[in-house]
Amino acid sequence: MSILSKIFILLALLFPSTLFAAASYDLLAPILGTTTLTSLKDYLLLVFRAAIGLAGVLAVVMIVVCGIKLMGNPSVSGKSEAKECIWNAIFGVILILGSWLLLNTINPLLLNNDIALVGIASAPTAVVTTPTGNDPMPTISGYYYRFDSAGVIKNSPKYSTAATCDQLMKKAQSEGVTVTQTCFYIPKPAEPGPSASETSTRTALCGNGSCLNEKPFGVNNKPCRTPGGSSGESCTNLAGLPLSTISFIKGLPYSAGGGIMITGGTEFNLHKSHRAGKPIFDLRFSKGDALDNMLKALPKKSSFCGNFKYLYGGYVFTDEIYACGARVTRHWHVCQLGTLSSTACQF
Repeated sequence: MSILSKIFILLALLFPSTLFAAASYDLLAPILGTTTLTSLKDYLLLVFRAAIGLAGVLAVVMIVVCGIKLMGNPSVSGKSEAKECIWNAIFGVILILGSWLLLNTINPLLLNNDIALVGIASAPTAVVTTPTGNDPMPTISGYYYRFDSAGVIKNSPKYSTAATCDQLMKKAQSEGVTVTQTCFYIPKPAEPGPSASETSTRTALCGNGSCLNEKPFGVNNKPCRTPGGSSGESCTNLAGLPLSTISFIKGLPYSAGGGIMITGGTEFNLHKSHRAGKPIFDLRFSKGDALDNMLKALPKKSSFCGNFKYLYGGYVFTDEIYACGARVTRHWHVCQLGTLSSTACQF
């Protein structure tokens, strides 16, 4: 190993500056143009850089000296030694520059002797939280299911289609998840409907202010004398039924020659759960109608007072035959899913 290599290695192994106290002092002679230093670390770095430059100068001097020996020595052995001396000087410079280049490529901080020992942070302690309560019903429109998580009811992620929700719910069940409420739909909030005029609502449904027993969309009775209707009065109010609900009704399938008859609207005194501004209504059509057959072909989601419930288009259709024990005129009670806390509008 050449003397230049030894000098470089010695400089590279200088003590870390963290072992020395910082001090400000003036140099007796400038080094690379620097006359004042603030710490021993800066001084060692300056000496390190100066030594690299000095090594290059010494290498040139050695090449010149060994070149003279090569030309002036007549013996073969002398010439070999001179050549070896020249190559050692060249290899020394290459080793110094190559070492610096390698370290700088890997990480420039390796050339900085400002070493500080930093305390190793301990791993954060895992915080285990105990579930405190059931998830509330979701409010963002989409399909969900609910499942038991260590005694607490949780909501599934939101799914865009009923098929995706059903597929992933069944997969979760196959993996041991206890599903407490199968896939259900949370609709978008209903648009505010007309509430100032009964006539305007009926006109939106059938094109005129009466709609009395008309097809394909009609109402079974004239409006009530009061917003809530009077006990014993045969009437149906549509004022306040949301526009989105009117559009939904007009989009329902029905048999040719038949139609959809609204038998219950916003007359809250005659229908306990009905209210103005709520997407809740009753409808009736002939037995065996297209809509009747379509709904009964859907999976039965649950029952209410002995009446089966079905989900279609974000609305819960309850096939009302019994009013919690008492037989009534058969009709469909329809409400947008999640509209009320009423069991009839939930699954």
